[in-house]
Amino acid sequence: MNSKYEIIKVDFPTGKIVNERTLVTKYEPIKYYKKVSRFKRIITSLYIYGKLKFNKNIFESKDILKEASVVYIGGGNMLMDLSQIPDYSIRFFNYIKTINNYHLPIHLIFVGVGPVQNYFQRRYIRKASQLCKTIIARDDASRIELISYGVKKQISILPDPAFLFPYEESTSIKRNVIAVNVYIYRNEKSIYNSYVDLVKYISFKYSSKTIVLFSTESMDYPNIDKILSECNTFNCKNLYVKYIYSISDLLKLYHSSICIISTRMHSAIIALSQRVPVIPIVWQKKIVGMFNYMELGITLYSQKDISNNIENVCNDIERYLVDDEFRIKIDKQVKRIQDTIRKGVIENDAYTYNA
Repeated sequence: MNSKYEIIKVDFPTGKIVNERTLVTKYEPIKYYKKVSRFKRIITSLYIYGKLKFNKNIFESKDILKEASVVYIGGGNMLMDLSQIPDYSIRFFNYIKTINNYHLPIHLIFVGVGPVQNYFQRRYIRKASQLCKTIIARDDASRIELISYGVKKQISILPDPAFLFPYEESTSIKRNVIAVNVYIYRNEKSIYNSYVDLVKYISFKYSSKTIVLFSTESMDYPNIDKILSECNTFNCKNLYVKYIYSISDLLKLYHSSICIISTRMHSAIIALSQRVPVIPIVWQKKIVGMFNYMELGITLYSQKDISNNIENVCNDIERYLVDDEFRIKIDKQVKRIQDTIRKGVIENDAYTYNA
């Protein structure tokens, strides 16, 4: 096995070569507060689809494929589409087809799958996946989803590598924060209202604690700011928004948190890597799959049913206020998952390629 490789990283949405990418994105309020009509969104989506359908030059430069010996494609959001018009699914297909023309081995690694909206998106993912030498899903729900698309190849499972994020033990910061990670799927008004009800309730119930709204995605902050504004009309004096500009900002928040009410999967994984208890609000099957793999025995709450479970969420918070032993259980399970990932990487053929 070769001991050294030159690694070239390509950004999935743009096809551009990148050096480094931060885990958390900077908040851009002007860009995301701009309202766009539904008609304009549909026209824009159709334009992007047409461009992807008929323009196969998805890479910024195909010269990198001439130099490559092997290609790894990894990450969750490539194998999903939230609208009816194929976007990421056709990008994924174009990448795989282009790479396959160079007769390079393609390893699809650590992928979460779904949701998709229709047959055409499933077909793009199926046809592309069939051309991959290796497929490694992050959880059993993603494996089952790929099989349901008609993928016939063997699919292995290895947990998300974000679990390998280094644990930074912090004893100097007092844990006085209940952090709420907000993501509203498809900006549904009923879900937004449920978050408002939840945040107001815990703000009044835990008035001696600091309630912090945050996200690891900048596009979530318009809704977060609206929730803060609406809750402030009810005099929620202990409620704040934390803008995450860097991974150090995120870790500082987590190290001061009693627990995280989490919606986005990677906000939950990083919290667990820091041994912070998580109360999961789930909106897709691959998040359920990830928590099932964790074997922590915690309750998962559907995003569509938050309002009916506010008391149950508070019961979980009460548990974490007094049960510090649960962090020991998290530590044990995270270490088990880390060992599984390292062992799986060593044993899987995808990582023993000889150029």
